[in-house]
Amino acid sequence: MSDYVLTLIGNAALLSMLAVSVYLVLLAGELSFGHQGFFGVGAYCAALATAGYDLHPLLGIGAAIIAGAFAGVVLAVLTIPLKGLTFLLSTLAFGEMVRTGLGLWYFDPDGAGPKSGPTGVEGYSDLRFIFDSGLGLEGATLFVVLALALVMIGTMLMERTHWGVRVRAIGQDQALAEALGLRVIIIKIIVITLSAALAGFVGAMFAFFATYIEPANFSVMLGIHTLAYALIGGVGHVAAVFIGVGLDLIVLQAVRGLAEYRMIIFGGCIALLLRYRPGGVLDIPTVLAIKKRLRGTL
Repeated sequence: MSDYVLTLIGNAALLSMLAVSVYLVLLAGELSFGHQGFFGVGAYCAALATAGYDLHPLLGIGAAIIAGAFAGVVLAVLTIPLKGLTFLLSTLAFGEMVRTGLGLWYFDPDGAGPKSGPTGVEGYSDLRFIFDSGLGLEGATLFVVLALALVMIGTMLMERTHWGVRVRAIGQDQALAEALGLRVIIIKIIVITLSAALAGFVGAMFAFFATYIEPANFSVMLGIHTLAYALIGGVGHVAAVFIGVGLDLIVLQAVRGLAEYRMIIFGGCIALLLRYRPGGVLDIPTVLAIKKRLRGTL
């Protein structure tokens, strides 16, 4: 495969994993514009651990997951009393706070500490893991795709558990869930924390795959797009995130002649879906109907 195709596949896999992290929050009935913040925290933690302190990449990934989870639990505890639009705006503020903070972070090469680090808005370069390890672009792409497969399988298994059913119940009707005795606040905090940890993991994957990161990578547009991917697909099944990612990144960006109209077409698709399919392409009734039909043909 050409480097362009490999890069496209890798980016699609990364965005799909990030969309899954937003999907988890959607399951609990909330919207988030701020997952690019967790994504950025994970990316910079992994970069600092590996390029700055020469730690093993697995330790860098672990640091990214822990940092993402920590940021998630702090945000959840502070914002969980908020609902709807106010919660959405609080996540947006968090994402912008992270992006701005990363832009103000300068590494002093003459000081004590890591041997390399970020230089404000110029970002963090020289992340050579995929080259130094011998993976190359092809191996890095395969690694990212395998990570996506594990994330999808893990999410599907989670949804089949009693805890996953409770999360869906809260997302469908929070008042009824509270009346049934579910600890809504605790469950939401856990969901947001898990979602943030996943976004941190994806950030680490992105840092290794891209070999260069900068605060602009974690702009509000990334948060808007990842939320849109989850909304377009719907919460009927986690695999639905592929619909939004495929439409935006593969169809609109990769097809010659459509790329320059990408934002217009993508925005129009979102508007039409919100009007005619508010639950997304694969909403819960659609998924149930598909499963029923498949059982009938077997």
